Amino acid sequence: MSDDWQPLLRAAAAAGADRFAAAFGELDYDDPFSIVLLYEGALDQPWGRVDMAREIVALEVDVRGTTPAGHAAYVALSSNGDVYFLGDGVDQEKIEGAGYAVQADSGRGAMTGLGWHGGDLLAFGEAGQLYRRLEDGWVDEGPAIEAPDGFGPVTWSDVAVMPDGRLILAGVSYLKDEESLVDDPADWSAMTPEEFLKRFNAQAERKTSLSEINPIGILAVHDGDDWRVPDFVQRGALRALNVDLEDGAVWACGFNGQVLRSRDAISFEQVPQGVDDRNFHALCRFRGQTIAAHQTGLVRLAADGRPIVMRPLVSSSIAGGTPHPVDIQMGEDLLYYFDSHHDVARWDGARWRQQGLPRNLMRRGG
Repeated sequence: MSDDWQPLLRAAAAAGADRFAAAFGELDYDDPFSIVLLYEGALDQPWGRVDMAREIVALEVDVRGTTPAGHAAYVALSSNGDVYFLGDGVDQEKIEGAGYAVQADSGRGAMTGLGWHGGDLLAFGEAGQLYRRLEDGWVDEGPAIEAPDGFGPVTWSDVAVMPDGRLILAGVSYLKDEESLVDDPADWSAMTPEEFLKRFNAQAERKTSLSEINPIGILAVHDGDDWRVPDFVQRGALRALNVDLEDGAVWACGFNGQVLRSRDAISFEQVPQGVDDRNFHALCRFRGQTIAAHQTGLVRLAADGRPIVMRPLVSSSIAGGTPHPVDIQMGEDLLYYFDSHHDVARWDGARWRQQGLPRNLMRRGG
């Protein structure tokens, strides 16, 4: 095994104030390998480790309950559609047809995330992939959603559930790579110079106009019968969703300063942020407030959507460096901040505390 393995935090899940799991890897598809560190703060030896010859891209707390020993249980997802149930042991499943390894045959790509819909586990990814785990296995429930003209299949990035049970997906669609007119001489050799120039300029103009909204964020809502795309589709990737279970408000955030809000998941409005260069990566409800993480810190979203800057990330490892947020989550009465370059920090409402990691467990050789 390589001694120069340089993993970054790729996914995490908070199960409580003193228990969480975090996945680390290099995202090397030629030599996939990840470790998941499990932390149970109440134990004399709080750390555990699971090795996987896959690139882990998502972690979720297993909502079905704890292990027989009373420890938190988790679910991990690889980019190739492998699902790991982490408890007192490790159980592994494969979502048939999912992942990048079958891309050449099915046209599908990597998996990107996990979520829960009641007691059902969901897995989603590129090319509109959405799977639900039932008693007899995984079922393909990918919605047949067509992106606007000129854009490719949707890559789903997050899932949320409304209080009435409706399912919401957020994602992104990128401009298709179109074949150039000059790539095939048989296509243009018979044209006059004037015809060729006219077609070439028309294609260039179309690409330019589409690239102004490349990529685009897409929201999809399942009303129990069918999938629906709200009329509002905004520029830039959408990365995260959050639902206020008290008033049913739905928040979505993404790149280019995007913050969207809805009261009914039928129509979404853009909430002005004052700046459009923030890339929002994650959302979380914490102590009755909606918190958003972007590339330079955290903001609290007021009821009208105005961003209010929160106390800076002042842990020793983050201070003096640029945050690289992966996720923010609530663990009982603490706010967890997971950072790809700076690991784990927790905020109790007054101060940040950095969670030290056992460096002896961070080597690929164990």
